[in-house]
Amino acid sequence: SGKLPVGRSKTADADAAAVVIPENEDPVSKRKRHRAKAVEELLNTEHAYVDDLKLVISRFKEPLNDKGILDQEQDAELFINLEALVALNTEFLNLLQAGKIKEAFERFPEFYSEYSKYCLLQTKQLNLVKLLGKKDQKFKKFLDEAKKDPVCRQLDLSTLLTKPFLRICKYPL
Repeated sequence: SGKLPVGRSKTADADAAAVVIPENEDPVSKRKRHRAKAVEELLNTEHAYVDDLKLVISRFKEPLNDKGILDQEQDAELFINLEALVALNTEFLNLLQAGKIKEAFERFPEFYSEYSKYCLLQTKQLNLVKLLGKKDQKFKKFLDEAKKDPVCRQLDLSTLLTKPFLRICKYPL
């Protein structure tokens, strides 16, 4: 008939095509459905986040070092403890995927010291990206080429480096 049920939008109607919700759904089923949707969203966003962290290592950290564009001090200042964050969040994601949600969040406070270190040094990190981008032509050229790489989705290094700071704000403390 083309008419939408009361309180439904076309966007919501498209989403509803995948999930049939009984009209008189009991509260327990409703809570379970909402929980399942929240867990699915958490899994999707955590997986994308871990992929982005791995992208920084594979597309930026490793090539910049392999090509001799960064020295050890610059590497340490630029990527801080990113590899530790990848390991921690991969562990967190694995627990979530195994359905061990409570355990994942109970263990997450162990991660805070690594996130604290990363976040405390972020201003210095981003300033170094700007400085090297202005003063080092090899670095600038590398970043320009990387941004054009479809794998990077037109995200620049600075944007990718802020992801841990933005992500930690989303976790319950």
